[in-house]
Amino acid sequence: MVIKTIPSISNYHALELISEFHQAHPEITLHLSEAESYELIPALQNGSADAVFMRIFDMDESEFEVASGEEDKFVVVVPKQHRLAGQTAVTMQDLKAENFLMLGKETNLYDPVMKLINQAEFTPEVIYEGRRIDLVLELVNKGMGISIVMDKTVNLKEYPQVVKIPLIPEVTSRLAFVRRKNDHSVASEQIGQFFQTHAKFN
Repeated sequence: MVIKTIPSISNYHALELISEFHQAHPEITLHLSEAESYELIPALQNGSADAVFMRIFDMDESEFEVASGEEDKFVVVVPKQHRLAGQTAVTMQDLKAENFLMLGKETNLYDPVMKLINQAEFTPEVIYEGRRIDLVLELVNKGMGISIVMDKTVNLKEYPQVVKIPLIPEVTSRLAFVRRKNDHSVASEQIGQFFQTHAKFN
């Protein structure tokens, strides 16, 4: 059974559950691989993946079966010496004059972040746009700018010069186990039932 996941799956409890399922069902061979967010739905549609783990904000569930997992939320990451670093929360208006380090169009975070920026009615100064969260955080760590990322993808122990600040109003997403409707192998049915019984994957 082929399962594709977002690159940051290791930051979520879902990875432990995949391991738990594997140990409970050694007769089922799992082939895990990571893929960029924009590749996941096409992988389901063209049959190159039996299921995917992806982050969802809003999703049309008419085509797919979705088991919603743990919740995550946007935070703003800034250098420790930044003017906002001591704030208990920030708004998009607070970020108008900042240099933005963006996760790009290949990720499913670009559109939600741009929606927030458009609602705040400003044009961001984007000095980096790419796929790698580790590079974004390293640039923040070096004082190059700020970024809006998912809370659970940031381990501050690895980036001692970075501060996470809650964004208000709060914007949340869920990690979800997604597969095609009515097109299941025996293995897919077993793992689908497994994740359905682990509501919120915790």
